[in-house]
Amino acid sequence: MLQQGEITSTDVQPQSVPVTWERNGRGHVVLTVTGLGLSGVEEISRLEANYHVSDFARELLSYHDYQNSRMLSDESRRAVVMPGDEIEFLEKRTPQNLLDRGLGVCGYKAPIAEFVPRLRELLSDEQLEELGLDYVSALQPLTAATCRVGVLLADRKTVARSVRARHHRSLHPLPKFGGFLFAL
Repeated sequence: MLQQGEITSTDVQPQSVPVTWERNGRGHVVLTVTGLGLSGVEEISRLEANYHVSDFARELLSYHDYQNSRMLSDESRRAVVMPGDEIEFLEKRTPQNLLDRGLGVCGYKAPIAEFVPRLRELLSDEQLEELGLDYVSALQPLTAATCRVGVLLADRKTVARSVRARHHRSLHPLPKFGGFLFAL
């Protein structure tokens, strides 16, 4: 299991962008992510230059809520990736239980949606695989009214590198090999 390292990405910018990461006391990967201060529409344009962006991801990135879940230009935040196997049994690995574990048991802060596109740019599919992950996603707290959540995710299982989104019901289990993003 990788304990720490430096990841270098050349996918988006001509120069390499090193990302230093480590594992915290729980064994979760911790990275520093720098915001770009983009609106949702600007984010979509930037991503579409290099990645497949699903229709639902475009929709989520266009929502007003995305504007409240992004970072300022050059703002650095620490992100932590909690693996899905923190909850051993599939039937218990629901969005709400994962949020409760990350926010409550682990003491992390609510995820920032902008973490997903930044990590898609910074981590190659091979690096996600090295970390034992099929995807990384940012769960948002569920509302009692809908019991559904729109989840932005970057995965390595599709033909092209992508940023996608899914609807999840609060009781619908999520796959084991995902990484769930939180802020520190």
